[in-house]
Amino acid sequence: MAHQDIRIGKIFGIEIGVSFSWFVIFGLVTVLLATAYFPQNYPKLPRYEYLALGLITALLFFASVLTHELMHSVVAKLNNIPIHSITLFIFGGVAHMDRDAEKPREEFLMAAAGPVTSLVLSLLFAMIYLASTAFHLPVLIAGPALYLAIINLYLALFNLVPGFPLDGGRVLRAVIWWATGDVRRATRIASRFGQAFAAFLIAVGILMVFSSQTLWLDGIWFIFIGLFLWQVAAAGYEEVVLHNVLNNVTVADIMTRDVIAADATIMLDALVNEYFMRYKHSRFPVEEDGHTIGVVTLDDVKDVPREKWPQTRTRAITPPLSDEEAVASTTPAEEALSRMMAAKRGHLIVIDDDVLVGIMTMNDLATAVRMRRGLGV
Repeated sequence: MAHQDIRIGKIFGIEIGVSFSWFVIFGLVTVLLATAYFPQNYPKLPRYEYLALGLITALLFFASVLTHELMHSVVAKLNNIPIHSITLFIFGGVAHMDRDAEKPREEFLMAAAGPVTSLVLSLLFAMIYLASTAFHLPVLIAGPALYLAIINLYLALFNLVPGFPLDGGRVLRAVIWWATGDVRRATRIASRFGQAFAAFLIAVGILMVFSSQTLWLDGIWFIFIGLFLWQVAAAGYEEVVLHNVLNNVTVADIMTRDVIAADATIMLDALVNEYFMRYKHSRFPVEEDGHTIGVVTLDDVKDVPREKWPQTRTRAITPPLSDEEAVASTTPAEEALSRMMAAKRGHLIVIDDDVLVGIMTMNDLATAVRMRRGLGV
């Protein structure tokens, strides 16, 4: 879970959080329900009741989205795929997995769990609505129930569109993967379907913006959702390509060897002149008494006023080396990449038997990926 997410608790051992963007859509949905949907469908109610209806319905809607994502996660955990958190954000929700499905069956079951859950919720809310009308229950029950029955049905149908990254696209990917045995090809096909659907949404949105005075806001949402789906579909394919390229690759295959390490005792002016200016690197491991104590970067140096460089030793500005920052050369490259991204670092120090043997940067990784993709290996 990203540091900017707000943690709200745990369900089945999975951390649940919301991003700040979620509050934007939550507020917008509440306002639209309280000022447009419910006044049109249930006129002449007190204003405070419309607000209550809007809040209740918005909360239950996002509870439905959370349940949808939670079922994905439950099925994933049943297939031994670790899920550590779920985040709700402006376009819905996302489950954070430690790894993707390794078999078509796992992918199919995880993907299908979401739409099935939404269909079950739609049926449940429809039953509540029918019961509330039969027994003349208050509009605070009947109104949200009808809306949630409809919106969960829409959510299920939308996610069944056979375009990656939607659940229907993941089902399509699983079927093609099972038929061909090639997850890369399956992802490429499903991603193309996803981009085609995204282009359709964008085109419809543009048409709505320029042809209707009442539907222009809906058109803008169609455009935003289409752009989002397009980017995620493309990124999903690139992620699979990256996985294939880095399969069976270790840090030793990527890292820069013969690393130049800076002396922890030299002053910053010497560090700049003798290392940064001379070797044109943006970071250097720092050693003291034969041990690597950390990595110093250009940003660390720039944080110190220039007039203090001659009086400041390198060790004073070097962040201590953490366990997350050091790896062995035998570490799988994908694991190293995950650690770099999780720690938000642009490098990892490679240490074997307490000896510095290399450094791996994002640039090293990008170069290795480009070369392997170009060579088809």
